Amino acid sequence: MSRSTFGPALPLILGLSACEPATPPPTEPGLFAASQSIRVSSGLAVAAARQAAAARANEPRRTSDDDLADLARGPVPGFAGFVYDESGTLVVKLVDTTRASEARTGLAPYLAQHRLRVDRGRGRVSTGADVRFEQVAFDFATLKTWYDRVAQQGVWLVEGLIKSDIDERMNKLHYVTSDQSWFPMVAQKLEAAGVPPEAVTMTTGSMPTVGRGSSSRPGNFGMLARLRGLLDWVWLTQYIRPTVPGMRLAMPTVVGTCSLGINVRLPYDNYVWPHMITASHCSDSAFYTETTEFHNEFVGGWTLLGSEVWDSETWTSGCDTIRCTWTDATLVAYASDDLDRFGKMPYNHSTPGHNSASDLSIESNLFYNIVEDQGGPPPQGQWLCHQGQTSGTRCGPVLRWCVNGKVLDVNNNGYIVMYMCTGETEYRGAGGDSGGPVWTALEELDVGLYGIHVGGSGQDHWRFESDSFTVHRDTSIIVGIGSLRGTFGNFTTY
Repeated sequence: MSRSTFGPALPLILGLSACEPATPPPTEPGLFAASQSIRVSSGLAVAAARQAAAARANEPRRTSDDDLADLARGPVPGFAGFVYDESGTLVVKLVDTTRASEARTGLAPYLAQHRLRVDRGRGRVSTGADVRFEQVAFDFATLKTWYDRVAQQGVWLVEGLIKSDIDERMNKLHYVTSDQSWFPMVAQKLEAAGVPPEAVTMTTGSMPTVGRGSSSRPGNFGMLARLRGLLDWVWLTQYIRPTVPGMRLAMPTVVGTCSLGINVRLPYDNYVWPHMITASHCSDSAFYTETTEFHNEFVGGWTLLGSEVWDSETWTSGCDTIRCTWTDATLVAYASDDLDRFGKMPYNHSTPGHNSASDLSIESNLFYNIVEDQGGPPPQGQWLCHQGQTSGTRCGPVLRWCVNGKVLDVNNNGYIVMYMCTGETEYRGAGGDSGGPVWTALEELDVGLYGIHVGGSGQDHWRFESDSFTVHRDTSIIVGIGSLRGTFGNFTTY
């Protein structure tokens, strides 16, 4: 397949004044016709996959919590979870630390499969010999059994309940409500499920939101942009070919913009035709396949990238009074087979730090290599980064993983959906970042993917540190690679 370079380079606009718009690239009308044929060829394979997925929609789906519970029931008796401590060291929670030697042996296959590292940065993959053990009261299988029983008691019928998860750092079930007046109703469900009070904590918080960003275009054509043009730098908001994760997506039929998540190949056509994944709420109708067209927005026109072929769906069976979804994500078939820069992540010029500010400039000839997908859950404290067309690159530690929680879609008149088994990370996102990739830095310019960014909250949240709760700000919601594969099948990204 042919490969082109970034379209039009910034040096072309050096002669323009700061207030003059850049000359847009030509619209690509041929791709509109090509898109129709894509919907037939790629669409037939995807339609068959969608039909198979619909048949198993109401079947129980395994989550990363099930995998951790199986460790406790099998090769690692007393296992209660992984976390990174404040020094960045991988810690294993264990009920009986006198069995640490046995636990190291039992953990080795899991650590290798999910490539958990000895520290939360760029360290080597742990073998089990280099982990630290910490004694706790409850193993993960016990916590998971209690957690499932509480759900069966109808805890989500409590109107003020916002989210729940099994928190490995606290070694407790964690329930978040809109205010403390809901605590007694949640406590009734816990008591009915036989959960001891010492295995539970309840806090208050606000419902996170999802939504598209403003359609206004940042002013990237000032003096600074001219200087960067000399360095062969471009912007995530520009016309870019082949496409890269984190770049701007615009939808002519929808108000707002989003970010490209990941480029994928699918098993349905033997991994031939390129697709992209972005957030479902970026399409015309969230959680409904309606063939939304995704473009680059550019001054003076639109440039087609592809069309939606498979949107994630919601269900109500066993979901109490609200609709549920596993993945706020949609699959888009490219309109041409040479549009995606497969297996690459753009190199952003900022040095990612904890919520450090980032600009939107990237180099046209320097990329991270996507070398692996992280299908397993990242431990609490794992350092993850996100790249989007509004915020650039932002990074922060994982707060918790496999959270069930209510989310407010601000683009759909207050439509509330229960997101199942998502991740929460402490970095700041913004409108327009939705759909962008979430990843961790590995060696040199290699990265591993963890999922896509879909929303968040700027409200206070609670994090457990050193036996006490500390207030932090800015959480972001992640749909993990495992959840994406559970919906769209065993795609590849590299």
